[in-house]
Amino acid sequence: MPTLLFAIAWFALALVVHVVWWRVAPPRRRTAALLKLLLAALPVGLVAAWFVPPPAGPIVGDVWDVYLIAQFHLACSLAYTCIHSAIQEDSPALMVVTFVAASGPNGCTREDLLAALDDDLMIHPRLRDFQLAGMIEPADGRFVLTPAGHRFRRGFETVRRIFRLPRGG
Repeated sequence: MPTLLFAIAWFALALVVHVVWWRVAPPRRRTAALLKLLLAALPVGLVAAWFVPPPAGPIVGDVWDVYLIAQFHLACSLAYTCIHSAIQEDSPALMVVTFVAASGPNGCTREDLLAALDDDLMIHPRLRDFQLAGMIEPADGRFVLTPAGHRFRRGFETVRRIFRLPRGG
């Protein structure tokens, strides 16, 4: 039981660090920074669990405890990194759901939704984020992919082909 409690507490501490960091000075490449932070927390946590025993007894009794902590932390880290963009405050999916919910029991029309969620709210922040991440850059009034943007696209294309998914979702 101490192993499970430690794993949960350590991941929660990593999330607290993430929230504080994002409030103080959000990084340019948010997803990459989040993944690095969460994955870097794992070896630090394992060292803490191994060498800093609590008053009730050691957290890590053997290699299997280390394995369980690592497995839990990696699973939570990867899952949170995947859903992070969907739960951030300017997420398109969250904005749509919030707007429809705010419309009350009668809901809203497609036109109401499209009028509320215009390019300034939906597209421009995404373009800014991709520019800050170095994936696109403006050129002659257009946006073009940078080398990092091409790698990002190829990664998704590879996953799409592996899972035999159609283009566009």
